[in-house]
Amino acid sequence: MTDDENTAAQSSAAVSAHTSSILAQLPRLKEMLKSLRATTDSAALLVAPTSRQADARRDYVEAQTRRVLQGQGMDVANIGAGGAGLGAKIGRDEAQAMEGILGRLGPSDH
Repeated sequence: MTDDENTAAQSSAAVSAHTSSILAQLPRLKEMLKSLRATTDSAALLVAPTSRQADARRDYVEAQTRRVLQGQGMDVANIGAGGAGLGAKIGRDEAQAMEGILGRLGPSDH
């Protein structure tokens, strides 16, 4: 047997050993997963926030986000649901320059 064949045989044996080891562990892992799912499902029911709590958390996050954006000089008065209106105001010249660059790039899904 050549060195290459010997190395290939050793690699094949190593892969077979690892595969056998992994396959032997699968039943126990499946049991653990089933147990974990049952535990996490019941735990989620215990700590699920009420709609009122979720709304309060969302309002808090939105208020803090607006505060930070205002601190960075962004106009947050026109921000709608889903962040519509976010972004810095740009001038007409800057918008035309960006359109020109996109035009030079050619047709695409921009």
